[in-house]
Formats: sequence, C-alpha cells, structure tokens
Amino acid sequence: MRGMRATWGTRVFADFVPEIDELPIAHLRAGGAVIIGKTNCSEFTLQGYTDNPVFGVTRNPWDTALTPGGSSGGAVAAVAAGLGPLAIGTDGGGSTRRPAAHTGLVGLKPSRDAIPRRDGFPVILLDCEVIGPIARTATDVWTLLHALAGRRAPAIAEPAPRRDRRVLYVRQFGGAPVDPEIATSVVTATNDLAANGYRVEEGAAPFDVGALNVRGRSSVRLAWRG
Repeated sequence: MRGMRATWGTRVFADFVPEIDELPIAHLRAGGAVIIGKTNCSEFTLQGYTDNPVFGVTRNPWDTALTPGGSSGGAVAAVAAGLGPLAIGTDGGGSTRRPAAHTGLVGLKPSRDAIPRRDGFPVILLDCEVIGPIARTATDVWTLLHALAGRRAPAIAEPAPRRDRRVLYVRQFGGAPVDPEIATSVVTATNDLAANGYRVEEGAAPFDVGALNVRGRSSVRLAWRG
C-alpha cells in the first residue's frame, strides 16, 4: 500500500515504504474506498497466530487472553473491534478463514486468479495463496471481493441450477489430525451441498502437502536474500 510502511511482520522490511499499491489495493482506491491503515500479521504471513518481531502480539478483541489466529490476525481484530467494516488478508492454508472464525466474522478464500495480483510482496505459498476479503457479513464480503478484482458486484440473484457443479470433499490432509467437532461440521456441510444439487465426491487432496511446505520454506529463504 503506497505511502504506508509495509513490514510483512519482519525486521527485513522494518522501514520499507512501497511507492505503488499492490493491484487489488489500486482497484479499491479506484472504486472510491477509503483506506484507513494497515494491520498486523505473523512474520512472512506463515503462522496460525499473530506475533512478529516488529509489532509484537495481536490479541483477540473478544478475549484478550486469546489469539485472533493468523496470519491475518490484525485484520480480523480491527473489524471485530469496530475500527472498520472491512479488511483484507492473504490465504494460502487458512490465513483468512481461520482468523475470521476466531473472531466471529466472515472470511473467504476465493478461487485462484479471481483477484489478480501484482506489485506486492513475493507469493510464499505459490498457487495456493490468494487475497482474502474479511467482513462482518457475507454480503459485504461479496461486495469487497468484486471491488478487489476491479469490478462492481452484481446483484445477488436466485442461485442457478447446480446439476453440473462438483465439490471435492477431502476428509483430511495426509496424516494431519482433524478435530472431531470440525470433522462433523464439514460432513454436515457436504450433506447440505448434496441436498441442494451439488455432486459431492470424496477423495484425497489434489496436491502434496509435504512438497508444498518444502517449497514454501525455500521461498522464504529467497525473500530474506532480497
């Protein structure tokens, strides 16, 4: 975001001030958005909580003994605390959706390339990383999503027929554990989708989580080298 210090939560960029906006921010400005500031994140946006060596810990406004999650913990804390109605983060492995859940908000990970990007920090999680809108309501997220993409949100109409729409249900990533309550919630969601005409197919994740983690760490080393 031009004119505002952008640290990425690391001392490497502690004094960095970008000269131009990343493309989604440029779209917001062009659409008339008033940008009031930046929010805290975990270092290099790589943790599920929000703490870094530049600005320290961000706490959950509902209970300051708890975390707002991460990596977009500052964004959700600001919206939940009423500092603004909307915020944006990045989402590769849950960094928008998880903090939104921690603070009672709506967070979305859009499809890849739904929000074009350029002129920002390096993409750490490759094709898995996207810009994620955050708001108090799904309608506000819908509006923000289209604004970030540089277009006006169409009116929300009746849903189209879903006969040809498929959903891949991945029970878990490799051997990673899943909380039983979350597992039950996801099963309920897949049943609801099936009842509404979606074709739900259960299968494995279409990518290697281990290989993704290795490539992500390599990207961080490149970023440190500048």
